[in-house]
Amino acid sequence: RRWTLAEVGAAVGHSPVYLTQVFQQVEGLPLYRYHLRLRLARALDLLPQSDDLTSLSLDLGFSSHSHFTTVFRQTYGRSPSAFRHAALR
Repeated sequence: RRWTLAEVGAAVGHSPVYLTQVFQQVEGLPLYRYHLRLRLARALDLLPQSDDLTSLSLDLGFSSHSHFTTVFRQTYGRSPSAFRHAALR
């Protein structure tokens, strides 16, 4: 299940804005950036076994294959396809 920030806030009795502010103070980066890093780290684990990068990108919560590729390249300096190819060698 994918939880929304509003649902988490309601469960703990705080607003989504408050949660994101506290998260950034404690972790030193915005919640969105932290979540993005988690999804990209998961991609590193799954890429060698994944034949369909479009499905992988959507399963990881990216809006499209191109969005995933852009963010992956910005973070790791190479495309997911290039990473996968190198990992399989």
